[in-house]
Amino acid sequence: MIREKNIRVHVKGEEIEGIVSYYSPYLMKKRREAELPGKGGRVLLELRNFDISSILMVGDRVLAEGEGYDHYASFRELQRQLAKIDGRIQSCANCSYFLFSGMARDMSNGSRGYCLHSKLGKNLIPSDVREIFHYCHHFSYGPDREREDFRLKWKKSLVARNLELAARGEKKLPGMNFPLKAPENPKAPRQPEP
Repeated sequence: MIREKNIRVHVKGEEIEGIVSYYSPYLMKKRREAELPGKGGRVLLELRNFDISSILMVGDRVLAEGEGYDHYASFRELQRQLAKIDGRIQSCANCSYFLFSGMARDMSNGSRGYCLHSKLGKNLIPSDVREIFHYCHHFSYGPDREREDFRLKWKKSLVARNLELAARGEKKLPGMNFPLKAPENPKAPRQPEP
């Protein structure tokens, strides 16, 4: 199956619109062969591997082609080729606020992660999920090192918040209006010992 997505590309100081097309055997339910109509029966096209293949086009010009074991690996190959012509894809996968959890990457085959914008000290929720080719007004280009630095800053903010709550005796989960551990009641009946 082939999917297409309109994206923004920044090349040598100019922002242009392009289309990324990607082929995913996973979208075909991991079948080893694609059926094509043929004379007198079926013609089978055997897929060599389960890699994701992507093509980035602007107009009728191919800017980059990439393959990878998942959508993000294919995206990184597109970005690597664009970097040779001083270009970058303006999307979540290149944003300093983007984060993959291991589970999000595995379950989406590398096509979805989380947006950490305005999330310092806050846990992630399902509405924070973004596709790697998504673009919004919070976009802030961030190479791999910057994304890792912001991810660590976010994780530390969660630890600091939990320590602050514990110090005040308010150890609660976000959205809950009761403590995680109920206070001990000295008058409560005890379980008989065996």
